[in-house]
Amino acid sequence: METIDTDILFTHGAPLSVNGNFNEISLDQNFVLRAKDGQVGQKKILFVSNIGHTDRNWNIVSPGPPDPAFLDKYLDLPETLSFQISQLASDLTRSLLSPTDKADAILNYFRAGFEYSLEMANDSDMPGIDEFIFQRKKGHCEYFASAMVILLRSAGIPARIINGFAGTEWNEMGNYMIVRQSHAHS
Repeated sequence: METIDTDILFTHGAPLSVNGNFNEISLDQNFVLRAKDGQVGQKKILFVSNIGHTDRNWNIVSPGPPDPAFLDKYLDLPETLSFQISQLASDLTRSLLSPTDKADAILNYFRAGFEYSLEMANDSDMPGIDEFIFQRKKGHCEYFASAMVILLRSAGIPARIINGFAGTEWNEMGNYMIVRQSHAHS
């Protein structure tokens, strides 16, 4: 993996072995690997991972109803959330019943009139989420992911943001995948 200035160790697949310029790692309850040696700066990491069968997908069903306390955590909204955001979520999902249909309607909202950009600047005194959704309609993946989560939660659908890496490069000479900072995605 290309060096990254964070204590989080990003993997692709299930790690079988980890080696790098750190002394200790930990795995938290969210299955996040972290370097625990307090070292500041970039880390060089080598993972040997099992990426499974890349040509297969499995539908995994939850073993029972989700814990309500767990779901409540993913329905929390900022206290300063504007009425316009709540109203938009309600307008987009008004006649829809299933969470999937509601999520699709919110996602489709971002497909019309929004564009991806890495060049960002706040142009107003509006809260960032309001400016992105109602005025600028331009942003990078974190803007889209944040707005999607806020609208989903406003519609009563538990959601959270996931940051990680999308994409890799296969090195045939060394028989390994390269994950670069440029593959970062939300």
